Amino acid sequence: METWLRSAAVPPLSGPFLAISLLLAVAGMMKVYRPEFTTGALRAAGIPANDGLVRMLGTAELGAGIGAVVAGSAVWAGAVGLFYLGFTVFVLTALRSGAPISSCGCFGSADTPPSVGHVALDVSATLVALVTALDPPGPWVGMNEAGLSTIVPFLLFSGATVYLLYAIVNVLPQRPARNPAKIPTIHLSPTRGSVGE
Repeated sequence: METWLRSAAVPPLSGPFLAISLLLAVAGMMKVYRPEFTTGALRAAGIPANDGLVRMLGTAELGAGIGAVVAGSAVWAGAVGLFYLGFTVFVLTALRSGAPISSCGCFGSADTPPSVGHVALDVSATLVALVTALDPPGPWVGMNEAGLSTIVPFLLFSGATVYLLYAIVNVLPQRPARNPAKIPTIHLSPTRGSVGE
C-alpha cells in the first residue's frame, strides 16, 4: 500500500502549475483567434501594436503553456512565469494610469477590463511558475508515473481550477454593480400605440 501511494503521488505544485499553464495556453489561443482586443488594449496603454504582433504573442503563449505541461522542465516553467510577470506589469500599469481600457484582451473578449482580481491571479501564477522552475515536476507535470486513480481526479480538479481562474479574469469584471439603480422598462406596442412599464 505504501509503495502504491508513493507511485501515485504527484509533486505538490503540479496541480496549480498545470492550471496556470493551461490558462496561458487558452489565453494564447484566444489572442491568435481574436487579436483585436489585445491590440486595442496595448494601444490604449501607449504600446504600439498590431494584430500580427498580437497573434505572434498569442502563439508564444500557447507554445509556452503546452510546452510547460508536456516537458515540465525548469525552462518552460520559467517561460510561463515570465509571461505572467509581464501580465502583472501590464495590468498594474493600466490600473494606475487610468487609461480607457475596456478590455485587457487576454481572452479575446470586449468587456473584461483590468481588475485587482486579475493582478492577484497574475502575481500568484508568477510565483507558482517560478517556484516550480526551481523544482520542476518533469514530463506531463509529474503525472507520467501516477496511477489512473490519481490522474482522473487530478485532471478534474485542475480543469475546475482553470475555469475558476478564467472566471476571475473574464467573468467577474463583467458583473453589474450589486444594487444598480432600477431603470424602468418602457414597452411600445406598435399595433396599439400604447406605452407601459
